[in-house]
Amino acid sequence: MNWEEIRKEYETTDITLKGLAEKHELKLGTLKSRKSREKWKKDATLKK
Repeated sequence: MNWEEIRKEYETTDITLKGLAEKHELKLGTLKSRKSREKWKKDATLKK
């Protein structure tokens, strides 16, 4: 599992956590935990 790639994809695209979990076959809770623990931030310029 390449967490750096997953984090980069989350932070630089408009993909949702749910979409990311499905794409990488992860549990949503695992992704939420990792996001919170490592303080992942979305790029504000990606908002629609």
